Amino acid sequence: MTIRRNAAFNVFAGVIAAALATCIYTRSQAAQGPVDPGVRAGAPGAGTPLDGLSADETAFFQNGLAKFVERRQDPPAGPGTRDARPDG
Repeated sequence: MTIRRNAAFNVFAGVIAAALATCIYTRSQAAQGPVDPGVRAGAPGAGTPLDGLSADETAFFQNGLAKFVERRQDPPAGPGTRDARPDG
């Protein structure tokens, strides 16, 4: 009976130790927080499709880009719309 009780206690102690170690590790990971990488060097690289897109995905991107450019070139439609547009 004592051997069985000792074995159960050892298993329980192992589970508690593993849980505690996991909590400490997770807590130390979260304490670092986000890091701002700062300003990127070189060209911004915006406005082009990502590398590795399929033909369908590239066509979808080009279609969306064309609609975006077309919409940005439209004049404001009425009162209040000029203030709501990012290009003023």
